[in-house]
Amino acid sequence: MKTTVALLLAFLVNHTFGADYCPTSGKGGAYFTTHATHTELDCEEHYWDESDEIKEYHFHVYFWPKNPVSVADALRLRDNLVSSVSRGDFVAVCEGVNSTVLPGLAEDARVPSIDYEPMGPHPVGNYEIWVPQEYLGKVTSFMMLNRG
Repeated sequence: MKTTVALLLAFLVNHTFGADYCPTSGKGGAYFTTHATHTELDCEEHYWDESDEIKEYHFHVYFWPKNPVSVADALRLRDNLVSSVSRGDFVAVCEGVNSTVLPGLAEDARVPSIDYEPMGPHPVGNYEIWVPQEYLGKVTSFMMLNRG
């Protein structure tokens, strides 16, 4: 049986969390790859108005945590992505990407980890892949060609 890894593409907008939201958990919205190689964004900069552009997107790779084949497929996809980042094919941040793989990464400890159980709105195991807008096309192609 072939396992399919579900891919979700999301983008952050100020309407999602509200004006008082300031990510501090070290996961999810607290991580912005476009600026991670320089400095982190201040909370105020997490938001934009209609005149600004979207600076980055993120994927969630879903897998069935109690199914070893599904977990292996998700980890294989992640390992292949990390290898591509290491070769300089594109910029993306997920667990496994650190300042050795992506020199200049602001803070290794802020890279989101893999969730092996449902977390928040995500009904199954998953991990995040953060992508600057200038690499969205390359990473989307990579994800579609390499998913399970």
